[in-house]
Amino acid sequence: MKKSLILIFALLLLPGFVLADSAIPVFIDFYGFMGVIFLIPVILLETIAAYLIIFRNKYFETNFWKILGIFAIANVASTIIGYALSSLIGYNVKSSIGYFYVIIPAFILSVIIEWGILYLFVKKKREDAPRFSLKLAIITNCISYAAIVIFFFYRLLT
Repeated sequence: MKKSLILIFALLLLPGFVLADSAIPVFIDFYGFMGVIFLIPVILLETIAAYLIIFRNKYFETNFWKILGIFAIANVASTIIGYALSSLIGYNVKSSIGYFYVIIPAFILSVIIEWGILYLFVKKKREDAPRFSLKLAIITNCISYAAIVIFFFYRLLT
């Protein structure tokens, strides 16, 4: 099971698979609503990362499907909030290089939103739930946003 998860995790890092939650509105600008479909690999990528972190270190009892559900909720929530905020701001990105200007704010927004949702899941399982859920949100988003940056460079070079 562990080798399969690592293989899936590695495959999800391929540039064509990666677009993420609060950054999704930017991709809707560029790809239309097809950009939303790229949320699926992001959810899987973050779920696998979180599962490996929790399972490997035996932080608490859970299973892959519960983590998948939590990350699905967290990423859908950050997508909806990201879309609402981007609609209010009214940005217009028409090139790959333009995406770099919104990556950091999207990353920060994703971490904050997902931190809150992860905290609700972890609060009864750990005494240090606020700190643990923040670390988990940062690590999983670093992984998915690193994949986004790889995708951007791929787009710039092709």
